[in-house]
Amino acid sequence: MKVGDYARYVNTGTVGIIQDIKDEGEATWALLDVTDLYYDVGKLEKASPDEYKRVTGKDKTLDEKLEELRDMREGMVEFLTDYGDITPDGT
Repeated sequence: MKVGDYARYVNTGTVGIIQDIKDEGEATWALLDVTDLYYDVGKLEKASPDEYKRVTGKDKTLDEKLEELRDMREGMVEFLTDYGDITPDGT
């Protein structure tokens, strides 16, 4: 694996583009762009650009992203309407 490759962390399924690689003797670490975290290269496998787009939403249009935000807002308003008056003692 090298900088610029698409990679998937096998433990969580996180997909990103490798931004940096560090070799620290016994371990080699790769920085993924989506989390800004380093992952053990031994736990990464090759991924495809399609997986990256699907996971990150990089292929969504502005309208699609706005629609998702509207849906989230509606869900939050509905939740607050139903449960917003509950106090710590449950009343």
